[in-house]
Amino acid sequence: MSPIRRGHEKKTRHDVEAFLEETYPGADAETRLHALLCWVYHAPLFACRGSREAVSSKAEAKGVTPAEFSQIITGDLTGIGWWALEAVLISCGAMKADIEVALALYEQITRPAGSLGPALGTDAAEDWRPLRPTPPCLLY
Repeated sequence: MSPIRRGHEKKTRHDVEAFLEETYPGADAETRLHALLCWVYHAPLFACRGSREAVSSKAEAKGVTPAEFSQIITGDLTGIGWWALEAVLISCGAMKADIEVALALYEQITRPAGSLGPALGTDAAEDWRPLRPTPPCLLY
């Protein structure tokens, strides 16, 4: 069964990734993240379960400005932190699986290859956790 036809309550991270692979085979993370954004943003609109104004109002209530909302929906994540992207996804009605995949794609886009530091566009130190604990001998 196509992942897009499965009920929201049964959608898994694998379903979302399979949908993106079917839709954009071999695409980069930026293209896939934008496709995911379009999917979660437009699905309720096409199903007559919401309006653009309702979605943008929910995002604005979570601290996302109208300009940031427009920027995110068009796929431009320049200077956009994860918290804003997540707020837009939640405002669109994204499910847990959608958000998990979006986070993985966001991290691929914003973190330079080989970097161990915080992702670009984020200002919260807690967004980054070291891959390995610091050896005790280096703590002193």
